Amino acid sequence: MDIINQGTLLMVYGIGTVFVFLCTLIVAMSAMSLLLNRFFPQQENIEPSTSANNTMSDNAKILPILQAAIDQHRQQK
Repeated sequence: MDIINQGTLLMVYGIGTVFVFLCTLIVAMSAMSLLLNRFFPQQENIEPSTSANNTMSDNAKILPILQAAIDQHRQQK
């Protein structure tokens, strides 16, 4: 019975150590995130409509290329 008690005690110490380490890691990462957001705030997009127009024009450029690739693939079959 003594070896079972030692094994259980070792398991509890191991689980406790991992739990404390993970809690410490969460607190440290949260603190670093707060510090980074405080001293280096993210810049907001000034002109959101411009990025939407760029996406549409990029899609208009890519569409014929994709269609040509699909046509070429179908011809090879």
